[in-house]
Amino acid sequence: MGPDSPLLVFDTETVADSEHHQGEDFPKALFHRIVAISYLRADLVEGDGGPHYDVKTLKSVGKPDSTEEELVSRFIALIERI
Repeated sequence: MGPDSPLLVFDTETVADSEHHQGEDFPKALFHRIVAISYLRADLVEGDGGPHYDVKTLKSVGKPDSTEEELVSRFIALIERI
C-alpha cells in the first residue's frame, strides 16, 4: 500500500445560471454554472491500526472571481499532472 493506491476526490459547486434559465423550478445541471471545484488527494498507507488514508492535499482550484472556464481549465491541468 502507499503511493500506488492514491485516492482523488473532487467536488463541484454550482449555481443556477440565470442567463440561460428562467422559472421557479430547480434547473437541470445543464443550466448551472460552476463556481468552485475542490479536491482531496490522499495515499493509502499501512499503520498500526490497519490501513488508512494519509491526506496529502485539500484545496480548491481558482480564486473567488475565477470564471467557470478558468476553474475547469485549472482542474484539467491538475488531473494531467497527477
